[in-house]
Amino acid sequence: MQNQVQNPFLLNDNYAGRAWKLQSLKAFTLVELLVVIVILGLLVGLAVPATLKVREKGQEAQCINNLRSLQLANEMYATDNDGVYVAAYTTDSTGSLTQWYSNLEYRDMLASVLDLDNRFSWSKELLCPVAYQAKENRYDSITASYGINRNALITNGGMSGSNSSSAIRAANISRPSQTVAFADATDWQVKSSALSAWTGREGQQGNSAVAYRHNGRCHVVFYDGHVSKLTMAEATAPENAHLWTYQD
Repeated sequence: MQNQVQNPFLLNDNYAGRAWKLQSLKAFTLVELLVVIVILGLLVGLAVPATLKVREKGQEAQCINNLRSLQLANEMYATDNDGVYVAAYTTDSTGSLTQWYSNLEYRDMLASVLDLDNRFSWSKELLCPVAYQAKENRYDSITASYGINRNALITNGGMSGSNSSSAIRAANISRPSQTVAFADATDWQVKSSALSAWTGREGQQGNSAVAYRHNGRCHVVFYDGHVSKLTMAEATAPENAHLWTYQD
């Protein structure tokens, strides 16, 4: 058999063809990669807002549940105390001051509602999740995120005795479905004089401000137990002044 001598020009042509195909394949793979990157970017762009929306809804749901729990415990407290809701503060004959959040009887009832130990950590278990997120991110130092409505309370709550307090009897509230009991706040109490004092920062105790931390709205729970959201404009509107007082 005779050895065939291959045409060197044909070899070069075959090599060039294979090289061209390889380059074409590489180019096509790069295009595919870019398309995949673009598609992934679009999917991430769609997924991130949806994820944030879900987290926001979850935070709102937890905040609403916290406020409902505060008022449910308040109802339980009133049932055991002759119809008197927990006082914003109580000062006994010795001058010792007890605020509502440190009232042990009320805290026991709240712990029962939330299925927590009686000595639960308030800042851990019952902060609005939006406020607690600010704490986790070390933006602020916070201990309070819900305040009792001081304007809906009266001196001694209609009681007599040596103790001084700021409380209210259920019978004195003429519009329980239109009177705020607790609200998103930066302090342990809120006052109608501080409805527009919110600065956007957590942890500013002492100013009795309502906190509009949910996209410009605050959650409030009424004495009948239902929860609503209010903007600053709605909370401060003259026609809504009755929301913060206990009588017509």
